[in-house]
Amino acid sequence: MHRHLLAAAILALFGTACSSIETSEYLERFFPIINGEPDTNPAHAAVVGMEAGDGGANGWMCSGTLIARRVVMVAAHCVNPEAGISAPPEHIVIKFGNSMFEGMVARTVSAVSVHPEWDSANIVNDIALLRLETDAPAGIEPIPYLPASERLTSSDVGLAIEFVGFGSTIPGGGGEGTKMHVTNDLSVICPGPSRCRQANPRTICTDMDPGGTCSGDSGGPGLVLRAGKEYVAGVTSYGDGYCAYMACSTKVDEFEDFILSFLGRRQGEACALDEDCETGVCGDGVCCESRCPLCHTCNQAGSLGTCQPVADEESCDDNTVCNGREVCRGGACQPGEPLSCQDSVACTKDRCDPLEGCVYAPVALECWDDNACTEDVCDPVQGCLHPPAPDGTSCGPGKSCRQGECSGGGSGCATAPGAGLCLLPLLGAAYRRRRRT
Repeated sequence: MHRHLLAAAILALFGTACSSIETSEYLERFFPIINGEPDTNPAHAAVVGMEAGDGGANGWMCSGTLIARRVVMVAAHCVNPEAGISAPPEHIVIKFGNSMFEGMVARTVSAVSVHPEWDSANIVNDIALLRLETDAPAGIEPIPYLPASERLTSSDVGLAIEFVGFGSTIPGGGGEGTKMHVTNDLSVICPGPSRCRQANPRTICTDMDPGGTCSGDSGGPGLVLRAGKEYVAGVTSYGDGYCAYMACSTKVDEFEDFILSFLGRRQGEACALDEDCETGVCGDGVCCESRCPLCHTCNQAGSLGTCQPVADEESCDDNTVCNGREVCRGGACQPGEPLSCQDSVACTKDRCDPLEGCVYAPVALECWDDNACTEDVCDPVQGCLHPPAPDGTSCGPGKSCRQGECSGGGSGCATAPGAGLCLLPLLGAAYRRRRRT
């Protein structure tokens, strides 16, 4: 992001909001390690890099977290860093991977929602949500946001919180682009709506011992464990401009209504489209945990929203009768009995139509008997038939068919036994072809 502009704003805020006693308290606890270690934990594949710009000369980077299949949570200032500067969806790219320099998988953004009470001048309500145009890469599991029911309270001061992001690894800025993580303990929890002595409303803060967040980590997660499950409890928001004394994050559990209004309906609730659902998947008319495999459904009484096997013998037909009717058994689709379309009739062309089944097309040319005074017919049951051609059918110059025989004269060819060869059969064949076409 605009590091110098934001740093100046943060320093101004820090200087006016904290007494000299509080400042010296942070100074005494300063340690220069801000980045921790590279983070290659597969569970943190949902922590993403973000590149954004306003379509003009301004561009910046942030971090973020995939909290649903198509929803990324970031800081509001990652989208709208200051008055008059904001990034539209078409100028935001989300990147999955561990390094912004190589191997990242990009996703474009279709929609942006910045908290309606975001105050860039005072860094309050610093949270935004992005909707991806397509699903996150396969195998990447979203990290859920910390719900209000699990909210952080004053009793959680001292709780371990793990920060992840692609930001600076050098105090004051520099070294951005690699996914890093560091664990610290919560020092301040300010639930709001009023400002606390050391923090803005609805934020949580830590000192920098042993490390913390810096420029470029903005929007990235502060992760906590509740009953062994990892949640996004904070969205990296602000700190001192030197990344030396303090770092504060938006307190996510205070913004559940805002998050749910963008995510959509919860698992098991009725839906029509994927975007209706918090999970990003609408299956069988309900918001589902994931895409269900064949012979499973999310819409079963007692297990709405969870993929469960359907009843045995339920159809899993592939809409072609040629390979038989497939049915579900034990949660798997069992193949049907393929149709045999061999009719043992030599003059038919046998094939299987996906909708009609076996089709036996008569092919009259297969029944040609070289006799101009017979009809050549392919019967789908009896095979080739040769009924007499109608009397009067031409069978050569000056000749016609009578009761299935060719008779007449005028050709100059002898018809008596022992007569010489006549070339008329070729001409007769030509006549026959003409008649048959």
